[in-house]
Amino acid sequence: MDILAATENSAGPLAEGLLLQYWNVLRKRRWIVLAFTGFLMTSVTIGTLLSTSYYAATTVIEISPKTDTVLDVDEVSEFVTASSSSELRNYYATQYKIMQSRSTIERALKILREKHGITDFDEEEKPVRAFLSNLTVQPIVETHLVSISYEHPDPQRAMLYADVLAEAYMASNLERALESSTRALAWLNDQVEVFRSRQLQSDLKVVQFRADNGLVGSSEQYSSSMERMASVQTAWSAASTARIQIEAVYNQLAELSRSPEQSALAQHLSVTNPQLGALLTRRDELQRTREQLRSRVGEKHPDLLAVDSELAAAKAQIQQILNDIVRGRRAELEVARNQEASLAAELALIQEDVKDLDRKLVDLKILEAEAERNRQFHQSIDKRLSEVDLSHLLRNNNIRIIDAAVATDSPVRPKLPVNLAMGLVLGLFGGCALAFFIEFLDTTVKSREDVESVIGVPLLGVVPGLAPEELLSLPGELDRNLFVHARPRSTVAECLRSIRANVFFRTPNKKVRTLLITSAAPREGKSFTSSNLAAIIAMSGSRVLLIDADLRRPSLHKRFGVPNDLGLCSAFTEDMPLRSLARPTHIDGLDLVVAGPPPPNPGELLSAGRLQAALAAVSGYDVIIIDSPPVNVVADPLVLSEVADGVLLVVEANRTSRSMVRQAGARLAETNARVLGAIVNKLDIKTSGYSYNYYDSYGYYYTEAEQEAEAQQAG
Repeated sequence: MDILAATENSAGPLAEGLLLQYWNVLRKRRWIVLAFTGFLMTSVTIGTLLSTSYYAATTVIEISPKTDTVLDVDEVSEFVTASSSSELRNYYATQYKIMQSRSTIERALKILREKHGITDFDEEEKPVRAFLSNLTVQPIVETHLVSISYEHPDPQRAMLYADVLAEAYMASNLERALESSTRALAWLNDQVEVFRSRQLQSDLKVVQFRADNGLVGSSEQYSSSMERMASVQTAWSAASTARIQIEAVYNQLAELSRSPEQSALAQHLSVTNPQLGALLTRRDELQRTREQLRSRVGEKHPDLLAVDSELAAAKAQIQQILNDIVRGRRAELEVARNQEASLAAELALIQEDVKDLDRKLVDLKILEAEAERNRQFHQSIDKRLSEVDLSHLLRNNNIRIIDAAVATDSPVRPKLPVNLAMGLVLGLFGGCALAFFIEFLDTTVKSREDVESVIGVPLLGVVPGLAPEELLSLPGELDRNLFVHARPRSTVAECLRSIRANVFFRTPNKKVRTLLITSAAPREGKSFTSSNLAAIIAMSGSRVLLIDADLRRPSLHKRFGVPNDLGLCSAFTEDMPLRSLARPTHIDGLDLVVAGPPPPNPGELLSAGRLQAALAAVSGYDVIIIDSPPVNVVADPLVLSEVADGVLLVVEANRTSRSMVRQAGARLAETNARVLGAIVNKLDIKTSGYSYNYYDSYGYYYTEAEQEAEAQQAG
């Protein structure tokens, strides 16, 4: 029950997660859904308005399962009688097919051509199929009525075609009935004479056979002998059946009695043997008593030995009763066998007595049966001959028209509201399918699952994308570059605080933490993330050193508005201490080391091991953040990862492909870099499923150091 409950509890959140994911995809691709739906509905509207309007005319006919006649129809085999519902269904299904058959349609086309001068279908390659394309035959439920509907742009033509088809069907049905009765009449005339002669010959044979074999008055004797033989036969069959049942029960009991374990047999027989049931109950009580004594005393204790003796006696009595029951069943089987054999012998004697009489009477019965059959055939055929002859003259039809065709006042197709409704439904379904298909083709990273499944590292957090109007609301370029400092209560700032907490949780050591921030490809927001993450950490009261290690395309000096004259390259080329190159920024607690003028050999400078020595000489900082180039572009991040306590991989949402992220993770894994996790940057939280309503409703919670830092900045 616990497993089932856990499964049910886990299934609910999983289903809700999938539904939320589907909803987010549809929100993200909503313009595709709307565009596809609008295009389809526009096409449907234009197609409907340009289509030819069709009117419908319906003729109602009645198909009776039997023909109205003055004859006794139940005895006329040529007419349709429905003896069961299945036969009635088959009859009507056949009539519907006949109504739409090639012969009936061709007859209707002939009537249209000869009577009404309509030759429209003669120009068709397949006129029957052309006529059927606008025809509908529909039975009216719980009645014998059938509606014949025809659709045509001209309502008068629709009425004419429906009526003509009903006329052709009625004429064909009447012809089939007359043709059948004509053939039956000719055949019956021939058969009357044949069976009259057969009846006379068979009667003469019966009289002659009785006289030749002395069988006059022997019917009573034969009936008595047959009744006696049937009685003995029944008794023997009953005795044989009883013997088989008794023998089966005995064999089963005998087999079970030979089994070492007879508890099941004894339990089964105790239902009809109260003594055996009492012994079984006593045996069970003794076994429980023995187990209780055995747990308290030894095997040789007198009480235990007494219980064992009484238990053995009870088992012996049970075995004796079982043996008696088996022997009783065997005696009953012997009695049944003897009774069966006695009846079999008696039956053989009776059969021998009637054998001679039976041989004679068999031939007599055959002759009498043949004579009776010929007599009945002659009478029946003579009656049929009279009835069919009369029905042929009546020419009745079981089909008649109830309502002639009347055309509809308005077109039945196409209907714009119906087509628009179908277009809307199909457009929405098709648009959703197209949206999911485009989403499937989109191989960029979009969610936590993408990051964790591709590179196998946890997602440290997400950084929402900044809207242009939100950036333009800030007065200067410096505030736009360091957005979290200008908007410390924004969603971006809170996300970076969450990332900071996750990073420190994964680097629990208390020494200086060196973090390397890189990305898989250029322009993924790596420098924005590193500078704003450094600002967030500094705003919490920590001392932070931010180093621009992207010697090929440095950008941090532009973000902080400082010159790029002396920087990390100077520490390598001019042998300057890294601490002397750190310059304070407008954010308290955050110092910056710019990259410096681009050197001709940045890869060699970083691979020489100088950065590790330079960092070892730096003191007074709680956190050192290194901004490096993209890992898939150059090898610098792989070298820098050797001096970092952890690596953060920045991935731009909905832009960076999974293959690029997978390649970056593989390259970092080759150098045994300690990848703490990934940061998804520029995420659209409105369509991604992430929600920050909690922060909007209740505000942010800051540490005391953060509040003091903000107060000092305000002062």
